[in-house]
Amino acid sequence: LVLYCGRCSGDDVDKIALHPIPIRPGDELSVLPLVDSCAAWLECRVTPETLAAGTSEIVVEAVAASCRTGVLSPQFTWNVDAYPTLHHLGGSRFLAGERMLNAE
Repeated sequence: LVLYCGRCSGDDVDKIALHPIPIRPGDELSVLPLVDSCAAWLECRVTPETLAAGTSEIVVEAVAASCRTGVLSPQFTWNVDAYPTLHHLGGSRFLAGERMLNAE
């Protein structure tokens, strides 16, 4: 799902309609769909920052952050045993915990 959504433009297809992605409205930005099955969420809005002409950067401001119960330890560190992370390394390469994954 991560690879599909990353490679498919929302301009061309409605990703949520084509796949059974459970969503819910954001806590702060209710028009922002959040993937309900995620362990944590950041809600961001695009800022009106003026960038250098010809750049393709987007500046966002985080306005809310939340996570499922048990994701954070009492010391506010990520509980990787219960909620392992997935990191996109570029192209079709992902890192899950300490194990490297290659998506085809």
